[in-house]
Amino acid sequence: MKQHKTYVKRRLQTFRFAGREARGLYWKKDIYREWFEWVKLAGNYPSDWGPLAEFNDFEEWWRHPQYGFELFCEPPEQPPITTLKTGDLVGDATNQLVVSIDCAGDPEKALLLLRNLIKKKVRPNRSLLSAARYAPSKHAKYIKLDVLKRYRLAYTLMVLEGKTRKEAIPELMRLRKSKQEPTLRVITRDLTSAKAILTNVTKGIFPGNV
Repeated sequence: MKQHKTYVKRRLQTFRFAGREARGLYWKKDIYREWFEWVKLAGNYPSDWGPLAEFNDFEEWWRHPQYGFELFCEPPEQPPITTLKTGDLVGDATNQLVVSIDCAGDPEKALLLLRNLIKKKVRPNRSLLSAARYAPSKHAKYIKLDVLKRYRLAYTLMVLEGKTRKEAIPELMRLRKSKQEPTLRVITRDLTSAKAILTNVTKGIFPGNV
């Protein structure tokens, strides 16, 4: 599937030529190209546009280090965020990224650059485990709460309350997606799973391999 690029406001973008600082350019290049053609047509223009007649075309003039882009770009600016050294950090500095945010800068540009920096530098650690004293034994997407509730209800009705299959059916059906009544074999399997979970929780494990 083709991915669409995230739209970024033009005033938040910067453009760069080799050997020059990146600067903003608030209008599209085609507008400057048209302007260039009108200036040539008029034959009269500010002197800092340079000797237009000496350039073969707009692109050549645009790339010149004194003219073209240099006439229309924004002045260099202090980046709203700056990556700093981690020498004074506590802990493993190799896994830390420190940035300085210019509070007087453009907040939208700061957020954009910060997002881009995080995408470039920060990688999710898929081996991270919970540091809690107790944690479920499975990823959340593999824990089916409706099924666990069904096991628990079957155990409550048939073991704790001593109901027969026929007596338990009406309540068990409330937690079943199927409209077909569970057979004794199905209920027995649910009870087996319930007992395994009960054993696991006594060991601080939930739900285990059920």
